[in-house]
Amino acid sequence: MKWFYDRQYASNYDELISYYPRYYRDVREMVAILQADGKLLDGAQDAIEQVYNNNFIDYMDEQTVKVFESLLCIKQRKSRTLEERRRLIKAYFVGFGKLSATLLSEMIRAYTGSDPFIKFEPFDLQRNNMLYISVSPQDECDFFTGDVIDIVSQKIPAHIPYRLTFEYKVRTTPLYVAPAPSGLYCTMSARVRGKIPPQSGRVAALAGAAAAGVYAQTGAKLRLED
Repeated sequence: MKWFYDRQYASNYDELISYYPRYYRDVREMVAILQADGKLLDGAQDAIEQVYNNNFIDYMDEQTVKVFESLLCIKQRKSRTLEERRRLIKAYFVGFGKLSATLLSEMIRAYTGSDPFIKFEPFDLQRNNMLYISVSPQDECDFFTGDVIDIVSQKIPAHIPYRLTFEYKVRTTPLYVAPAPSGLYCTMSARVRGKIPPQSGRVAALAGAAAAGVYAQTGAKLRLED
């Protein structure tokens, strides 16, 4: 939060009473009056600072965020946190202007916190171009894949086909299994950061065999096309 006032005291009561002679602190009536005045000033100061902070997307309160979501026609999600809602609003504002790879990258980075890989190249024998966008989420940033789809689909013109891919790197510990005459069998579970709605996807796993066991490394890709 940005501070509009230079807060040198813990409360306005502490500041008010510092202006009076020290013996006033033993007068209960004066202390009560100053405490009441200080409480009113604390409320007014907090309200003014919130109005000031509502001018910055990163510090907006929930009521102001709702206003911007309505203006930008952003779909509501009950499970979306206030910080995620702020990042999404920022992504929409970043997206104003002529479409370019740099602009798309800035929009996606503003919401996901990661730099996407973007390229525009032919995808068929007729040399028709397609826009390829690959997003690799960072561990420290949670987001909805549906929000990224909304950001991209509202910005990319309808005549440009695109493919949006989310690549998740799953970290697993080495797995060692004992060989059997009929082959090898192992199971694993992976926890993927991020909020992924139910959808079809493809998971690929690679395993390298060694004399002492098997080391498994997994990766997952979720692909969406329009």
